[in-house]
Amino acid sequence: FSQFPMGAVSLYGTRDLRIMQCTIHASPYMGIAGGDRQRGFSIENLSITPSQGRHISTTADGVHLTGVLGDIIFDHAIFEALGDDAINMAEVWDTLTAATSSSSFAMAGADSPAKPGDTLAFFDVTLAFLGSAQVKSSSGGGPLKIQLQGSVPFLHAGLKAINMSHIPSGFYMSGVTVRKKIGRGIIFGGLHGVIQDSSFENLTMSGIVFHFSSYWSEGAPSADVAIRNNQFLRTNWST
Repeated sequence: FSQFPMGAVSLYGTRDLRIMQCTIHASPYMGIAGGDRQRGFSIENLSITPSQGRHISTTADGVHLTGVLGDIIFDHAIFEALGDDAINMAEVWDTLTAATSSSSFAMAGADSPAKPGDTLAFFDVTLAFLGSAQVKSSSGGGPLKIQLQGSVPFLHAGLKAINMSHIPSGFYMSGVTVRKKIGRGIIFGGLHGVIQDSSFENLTMSGIVFHFSSYWSEGAPSADVAIRNNQFLRTNWST
């Protein structure tokens, strides 16, 4: 797997961006990666395919968007011979390190700090939903100290906390071709979107996955998503 964590294109601190008519032939990590709590990404006519004589294009994901807030468009793209997922769009979550009361705790993880008014959803170690609460205040870092607006009796160290305000909301994926590759096609956790008119062929894993991964501490609840008029040929399949 990847030895050099640097993508061909990084999208940190960027919003309202269009990437058009671009080709990536090789990357020792991901093709396009970023997020950083921004919104507004349109990727149009993207091709990630290996150059002549090479067996793979990227060693990891083609496009990996972590914590993008929404307004995401994929309008025609080709992903071929990747070492991992073609598109990964999700949220990372934090882990409670200590609970000092029923309304205050500390947590650590890869997500950006929660702000007052954000809603945190809590899950146990099996990723079963326990409940949610709004943030009253936050301070510090590594771990982050959180004070909730109300009491949550089930708080204890080890729980997972997902910031619902950071889940991608609003996405459109159309005309995506994923073929001849390791891993999955589109893997996501998001709200209010559509995946249509796309094809998934010769993949070692699934074509489309609603994502919740305890291994990578990423994924999110998904709702109001239409998946229509797509074609799946030899997915979860390998020679």
